[in-house]
Amino acid sequence: MSESSCRYVVDGNAMVLSATDVVRRRRVRHSEGIPTIIIGISYPLTGSVYSHRRNQDLTPPCEAYEPLNGPHGNAPTPQFGGADVFLHFITHTIHHFVFSSIFPQLSVRETALFGHSFGALFTLHALFTAPASFDVYLAASPSIWFNGSFILQEEESFYRMQESHHRPKVWLAYGSLEQSPKPQRNQTQAEYEKRLAVAEERRMGDNCDHMFVRLMQSGRLRSVLRRKYEDEDHGSVIAGALSGAIFHFLDQDDD
Repeated sequence: MSESSCRYVVDGNAMVLSATDVVRRRRVRHSEGIPTIIIGISYPLTGSVYSHRRNQDLTPPCEAYEPLNGPHGNAPTPQFGGADVFLHFITHTIHHFVFSSIFPQLSVRETALFGHSFGALFTLHALFTAPASFDVYLAASPSIWFNGSFILQEEESFYRMQESHHRPKVWLAYGSLEQSPKPQRNQTQAEYEKRLAVAEERRMGDNCDHMFVRLMQSGRLRSVLRRKYEDEDHGSVIAGALSGAIFHFLDQDDD
């Protein structure tokens, strides 16, 4: 049985094709490496690359939820809190199906989970509540701010867990313009000021930097890496972060 490396990508409708392109480009110069399987967790969409169902699937269960404050004001609170169910679906149903029915000839040497925004919040939730689920956690622009930064409570619980032999790798990334956005073309001053206020309230850069330090000091992880992508905002950072995350950890596999 041959070994393989498996990368799960949530919001697969928006990202799985980019992820597979990254792996294909890398194999031009690393053709001798073990196979890499990219599994995109997607929805049956036709008119959009994002589904409202991600609000439920990618957010941690909490007793109550705060309204989402966006640049256009508070939006109606959607359904949240299905992250545990979604995680179990990935690690049990999907993983078993892929490696028993599609690739029965492959064993898995390493698994990784990549998410952006709410997807990265989900990645951190998996790390903090079920750290043995994956070997590598790739979180780009994580929504640490969500619901009063509830994820920080899960982080604290993670540090209090009984020590384990399983020490995953963690990769955090964000764009330099996420906390300090620039005015967009055709955007009014009032619109920009609202967008800036939301970005400053959500503190993407500060939250990632502070979490990086805490994770480094925890002694519970095999490695922790942080990347800051200059002149990238919450949307534009996706391409560079996805490529950088996959290249970095596949290159580590070759060591």
